[in-house]
Amino acid sequence: MANVSFLLSAKALGMSFDPTPPTELQFEASGTPNCLIRLRQWDRDNGERGLEVQCSAAFEVSEWERDFIAAQLERRYLASATMPLKLPYRINGETHIEADGSMREGFGIPFEFLPPEIQALCGRAREHLTATLSRFIKLLRWEQASPGAHALFEYSPSLYWALGREDYHKHVKAPREDFETSALGGVKWGAEHEERMALLWRSEGVEEPLAHELLREACYLANGGSPRSALLIAVSAVETGLKNHISRHVKSSGWLVECAQSPPVYKILRDYIPDLHVESNPEMKWSGIRHLSKKLQTYVELRNQLIQYGKANFDNKDAFALVDLVSDILYVLDFLSGHVWAQSNVSSALARELGWSVAEGKGIRINVLSGYPLPND
Repeated sequence: MANVSFLLSAKALGMSFDPTPPTELQFEASGTPNCLIRLRQWDRDNGERGLEVQCSAAFEVSEWERDFIAAQLERRYLASATMPLKLPYRINGETHIEADGSMREGFGIPFEFLPPEIQALCGRAREHLTATLSRFIKLLRWEQASPGAHALFEYSPSLYWALGREDYHKHVKAPREDFETSALGGVKWGAEHEERMALLWRSEGVEEPLAHELLREACYLANGGSPRSALLIAVSAVETGLKNHISRHVKSSGWLVECAQSPPVYKILRDYIPDLHVESNPEMKWSGIRHLSKKLQTYVELRNQLIQYGKANFDNKDAFALVDLVSDILYVLDFLSGHVWAQSNVSSALARELGWSVAEGKGIRINVLSGYPLPND
């Protein structure tokens, strides 16, 4: 067996060294394999200080895997029976990898072009180094009561490889990402918006509901890489919105809502809200509310798991999905409270389920695919 060294490098989010020396540290973390962790101060362009964090280790590899990586360091692609592309590799008539494997200067090999064995090796290295570095940073922050965000790194850490424990000069590209993002615009202003705002302004005592404010806080937490906090606040926003809605529409329910043991919010949404409004909204398709309730139940149960057991399988993608769901629920409650304009603020999918007209540009999502085109694209 041979060895290849990997190094993971990132910028720590919200961390810096104390003003007094030292401004770097080194720690040997035992494990399989053992890792060397380095932290050093770096100065941002705006004058603030931050931390560069690195974790490196030597991994056992086969002789062929070492030969492939050695060839990569010399800008050559070592052909094999398992390689996922055919040589030469061309894009728009330009050759990036010649038939003999030599690579064009400046061309970085995409992760997906690596043979499956090398992809698996890089995956193991990234996973081990990330877990080791993450645990060290979390323990360090805890032991020293040091500030820092829930998301440990400013950007996705970079992975490097080398044949020894030094001179990590080859960057291993990360797998390309396929993700969805919102394409919603900002503030719009037209005659209908002015009319709505005038009506709201003249309505004495009308302010943005607390539930919507809580949802904005949850969205801020999700954007800041704190999905678990977003989960707690977003579910609280639904609970607040439903209780306030019932208090407004059932005058005798104030004490009951505040003091009595109430059923889970997803059951209130599924069973009680339609009963409360079905007579005043006979044409509304209430099946859409039941679908919302079923989705909400999943997140409520995740919230309960997090509170009771300290664990929940919930990431940033889930947090954004929850924010979208809670937004839909709150705007449905706004509509049921007489704010007809709230129809235009629900997602297009929910609007269709409820039998509402779909607002122009509402609920548009864009699929983003990063990286070079693959041979089978």
